[in-house]
Amino acid sequence: VGTMGTHLAPMGVTIDPVIALLDIQDISELKIDPAEVERVFTLPVSFFADNEPDKYYVRLEVHPTEIDKDGHKITTLPVDELRLPPRYSRPWGGRKRTVLVYKNTEDVIWGITAKLIYEFVKLFN
Repeated sequence: VGTMGTHLAPMGVTIDPVIALLDIQDISELKIDPAEVERVFTLPVSFFADNEPDKYYVRLEVHPTEIDKDGHKITTLPVDELRLPPRYSRPWGGRKRTVLVYKNTEDVIWGITAKLIYEFVKLFN
């Protein structure tokens, strides 16, 4: 049918959703890769049109260091060596991101999946 444009997920990957009509009789006809898909279920589009998602929030920060499994600090951005402003030697950013969640009788749909569904429904309402 068409595309919804490129979406950037918080983890940095891009997603290019495609809207299509499937000519199948049953969901079991789909060839699902179990390495990529944990579970498949269906809900009518009307569920999403009639139910606003719940909204939750996370905070994303940039960290110039990390702690390895042995508890040692590892510098991933050498601020002093690069002569960057000292403020970059501490975490920065702390942007608030919305996480959409659809609760239903089958399972919880959340994150980028919920966002794509939300955007899809907005296109057709």
